[in-house]
Amino acid sequence: MIVYIFMVEEESIEPCIKKMIQELSPNISYRVIIHDGKQDLEKSIPRKLRAFQNYDDVEYKFVILRDQDSSNCIALKQRLYKMCCDENKNDSIVRIVCNSLEGWFLGDLDAIALTFNVRVPSQKKKKFRNPDIITNPIKEIETITSEHYSKVSNARKISQNLDLERNVSNSFNVFKETIVSFNND
Repeated sequence: MIVYIFMVEEESIEPCIKKMIQELSPNISYRVIIHDGKQDLEKSIPRKLRAFQNYDDVEYKFVILRDQDSSNCIALKQRLYKMCCDENKNDSIVRIVCNSLEGWFLGDLDAIALTFNVRVPSQKKKKFRNPDIITNPIKEIETITSEHYSKVSNARKISQNLDLERNVSNSFNVFKETIVSFNND
């Protein structure tokens, strides 16, 4: 049996992961380990990789999921993957959320419209065709909704309304394909 261990930097992304698994790979076994920010996640990686040893009937596979924020995406991914390789977990998967989880939400403006009962700009508008490059997606959501954005509670609400096929965020779709690939393990 394979158990997927998702290591994430904060609680707000968990509802999105659960939604994707329920819709795309409902038969997998998994656990989400929530950390208290990027630094906590990165300090935890070597310890967790050592702690979860494979047993006769259980194989652990790790998925590290971290926001890009202002980091260089390629360098960040390489650094996190090297941490996994240093612990002999070369099969670990590292995915970077560009720029943050809220960028994924901006990739499905209809989910924001449903969640907040507001009119949203067209997804075809230049700014929203590639939401991964929006540098402050939380501010953008606040502008659209005219509400203060609460990371965890709003992430729970928006995640429920996400349409996994409609989302135009490239980093969202890369992560989605990762989840789908678990059906082949």
